[in-house]
Amino acid sequence: MEADLEKIVISIGNKMGAIVGARVYAAIVSPNGKALISQDGIIPFLNIIETFVKSNFHYLQFGDHSIPMSGSNLVFFRTKNAIIALYTPKGRHGQLLSFKSQFNQYSSEVDGIVGESSLDSAVVPFEIVKKIPLELVYERDTWKIKPVFSVNLSGKEKLPMEEAVILNQCNGNNSISKISKEIQRNNTDIIKILIKYDEKGWIKFPDNHLISLTCPNCKIKNYIFIPKVLFDKCPSDYIRIQIAERGCIHTYTVFIDKKLKIAIQPIEYFIKCEDTVDFSKLSLENLLRFFGQDLFCNIFHALLLNSGVLIIDEISSLKEIGERIAEFLKKIFPNVEYETNIRTLSTAEYYKDWKKCKDFLIIDLATNFVLNEPYPQEKFYKIAEILKEALKEKDEQKQVLKLNQEFERLVLLTEPVMNIAEKEEKVIVETDLIKKVRENYNLELRLEEIALLKKLIKAYYNVDTSKKIVSELSYSIW
Repeated sequence: MEADLEKIVISIGNKMGAIVGARVYAAIVSPNGKALISQDGIIPFLNIIETFVKSNFHYLQFGDHSIPMSGSNLVFFRTKNAIIALYTPKGRHGQLLSFKSQFNQYSSEVDGIVGESSLDSAVVPFEIVKKIPLELVYERDTWKIKPVFSVNLSGKEKLPMEEAVILNQCNGNNSISKISKEIQRNNTDIIKILIKYDEKGWIKFPDNHLISLTCPNCKIKNYIFIPKVLFDKCPSDYIRIQIAERGCIHTYTVFIDKKLKIAIQPIEYFIKCEDTVDFSKLSLENLLRFFGQDLFCNIFHALLLNSGVLIIDEISSLKEIGERIAEFLKKIFPNVEYETNIRTLSTAEYYKDWKKCKDFLIIDLATNFVLNEPYPQEKFYKIAEILKEALKEKDEQKQVLKLNQEFERLVLLTEPVMNIAEKEEKVIVETDLIKKVRENYNLELRLEEIALLKKLIKAYYNVDTSKKIVSELSYSIW
């Protein structure tokens, strides 16, 4: 068996070396992490390979790939009965994903030699003993605004008892949340009463803009408060926020510019939003619930385009929260690092240097407001579809692996798309581009991905393909 497997790894190394233009080393590993055959160049990674395979073999499906660590061009591909691991000391790890064009041939050979083997229940799943993390439960207070009763009454006014009690609490010291707890009524009821008296001119909300919104689906009224200082210290000329589950079952994204003009974009609702999350126990689902799908898509988009994400807040545990977020997102985007791709600043520090932060996606954790987007406004349709597909997996580990695979697949497509576009003398129609990618690279490119890939090519290679790749309609006009 060893001699037959040795022939396979030599063949893989030679073929892949010719494709990527660098030496490629291979190993074939059993489901229990044992290296059945390995070339010299990949030997330093055998401990990592063993740990990864023991933990993740049963999460990967046939044909799936995974990139387990940033900074190393090490990629795993699962066959039915084994893992094929590839490593190259030069180039980008995305290049090794071109092995997928050779995968079916080699996987059948490997599985025929290795045969079926059961997982060793004594060691799988493999667990690394870690120090138990501190509890980092964060609860966003959406209604921390402190209303102020701002008029002198004559004493002749007749007010409903409940409304009088609420107005009596509006002394500038009590937040809406606190008033809600004091009189045991929900925030929505309190807001309705406060809005009624705001319109009369009796109530003020110091240092805040009160914004009235209308659900585009059912016309239910909603309200949000925006701290004026966030507008004053906002690098962009607008802020962005998702409104979800406030009086109705719909959700939508709101854009508010510096003149308080509002634009509303309906979006598909696919996950319940919450204001509480434990950052020490992160998953795709609880991050999506906390940030909402629009903001999480924005974060995904920023990291996909190699942009930085800056999170601001006043809490003392902000650094630890940033590290946890980066640690989780690193499983999807292998090169993500805290203080490089994900950064944190206290609100006070941010206000001092906010003008220097215009190249970051800026998120105010306390409100979920996006204060700056370093790219034009996006609707994130494609990224939302990617997330929905991942959520179809019930297992959290499989969700993350699926997102990682999709990220790497998109990165892999950038070079073929760019090369084909550059070779065209004038323009190439999108449908022709899809055919050429399939014929020349044995890769599948979908029509709805092309717009995103143009942005990725610009971000990774600083090459503008927007005028070289055109739709059928644009070509007919051109």
